[in-house]
Amino acid sequence: MIETSNNYAGANFSYDNEKETCIATGDYKTMNGQLTVVNVNGQYKKGAGIYNFNATRDAEGNVNVTGVPASILSPVASEVTKIMEAVEALVNPQ
Repeated sequence: MIETSNNYAGANFSYDNEKETCIATGDYKTMNGQLTVVNVNGQYKKGAGIYNFNATRDAEGNVNVTGVPASILSPVASEVTKIMEAVEALVNPQ
């Protein structure tokens, strides 16, 4: 017998910025209309370098970005912020 304790909804998404320096895919889940998790896998291009990164957001809104050197953390974090804001707007349109 299977019992479920969590019922959630969610979706997969893709993202690319207008500058063509960042592309990403990911997914998000909601429960009771609240965002519970966002997962992002992406690539950021700077000059000749291509950097893969991962980002997650938990139910409390805490965001972690991994996989990039400190020298490009700021622009990657900026793109991750845009992604998280776009997902939030999908879940809770104003």
